[in-house]
Amino acid sequence: MKIDALSNIKSINGHVFRFADVVESIDGHRVLKFDNDELLGKLKIAAQNTATHNNESANPYVGRINEFGNYVQNLFASECRKLGLNYHTPTDTDGHCKESGYPDGCIELPNGDICYIEVKTFAHTSGQSTLRSFFYSPSNTSKITKDAPHLLVGFATTSENAKGPHTILDWHFTDMFLKNVKLKLEFNQDNKNLYKPSDLL
Repeated sequence: MKIDALSNIKSINGHVFRFADVVESIDGHRVLKFDNDELLGKLKIAAQNTATHNNESANPYVGRINEFGNYVQNLFASECRKLGLNYHTPTDTDGHCKESGYPDGCIELPNGDICYIEVKTFAHTSGQSTLRSFFYSPSNTSKITKDAPHLLVGFATTSENAKGPHTILDWHFTDMFLKNVKLKLEFNQDNKNLYKPSDLL
């Protein structure tokens, strides 16, 4: 059966869009330009404290790099809270606190404004790589529920081997208001359905 809508969407596969336009079109909320020097100052302190805590730990984290990313995400959140920032996991459109999906965190300011936070780790040698490293997928229960700035903090890391220990060499903040994203359409399936016993030959 031919699905007409699929013929239409393939024409925009690979196109580049402003991230702010994508979020507003899909989630109905504006991505605002970040303009809060006081908050940025505290976030930079939290990032440096995250690196220091990790690098000077008597028991450095040992594990796969993606697991280390989760560890750094939690460590950064903790360091933000130590500085008095109201950092928490965003609630989705159903009112549920959801760990998975974009964005990782949310900072609520005393005046009621918020700032969304995405935390990434990357090998310091891959800073100029063109491989995809940021992902945003539309969801029926989006974690983006307000107009707000979106900041990404990336921690550059190095490791003795694939399982660590991992060291943070540097960190960078990016205002996603300024960024473009490329659409890559895909259809997927999981092993449970791929290898369903009743369908095997």
